[in-house]
Amino acid sequence: MSTCPVNAVTTTAISDAPSSTPPWRSSPPRAPSPSACVTSPAGPVCRTPRPPTTSAIEGYEILADSMQEALAATPIPLPEIGVRYVKFALEHPAHFEVMYRPELYHRDDPELLAAKQWARRTLRAGIVTLPHGRRGEAAEFGVIAAWSLAHGFAVLARSGNLAEDLGEASPLSVFRRIAQRTIPAVDPVSEADGSTTRP
Repeated sequence: MSTCPVNAVTTTAISDAPSSTPPWRSSPPRAPSPSACVTSPAGPVCRTPRPPTTSAIEGYEILADSMQEALAATPIPLPEIGVRYVKFALEHPAHFEVMYRPELYHRDDPELLAAKQWARRTLRAGIVTLPHGRRGEAAEFGVIAAWSLAHGFAVLARSGNLAEDLGEASPLSVFRRIAQRTIPAVDPVSEADGSTTRP
């Protein structure tokens, strides 16, 4: 990679994240911050890489915003929340990698802790929206199960280990089908006699 001139312009990437702002955050979500020099009509434009802690905060904010959209879009949003998680991992691989490498960042950073908690609360809210009979022994275990399912699929898809199994299918469409079958919606009326309604 070539080195940018000293007088190159430094810019901040424009955010592609949703404009909604979680209640704990006073400013809009950060944009992804690629590190590269690109050519523009005004000359070379350089972006300086951000510290790992900042990248991790960005990642959790972008992820939480996306999952929040899914939470508001459907009565039983948990499968779609999982799809958003996988989509984030595939579209923001650098953020995804740093977020789960706590040895790279300051774990006690207040903004990081707040962003992580917001993402966790959003995932937990998806569990709570399930009919009572599908929540499992406790909502906390449901969070772990849903997170494990989405994270495991995302890691396998990112690393190319699912390429042969997926064939021409989209990773997101395959995961959506898996999630819908793993977390089926329950008809509250039929739940009493032990029957369930699967998508």
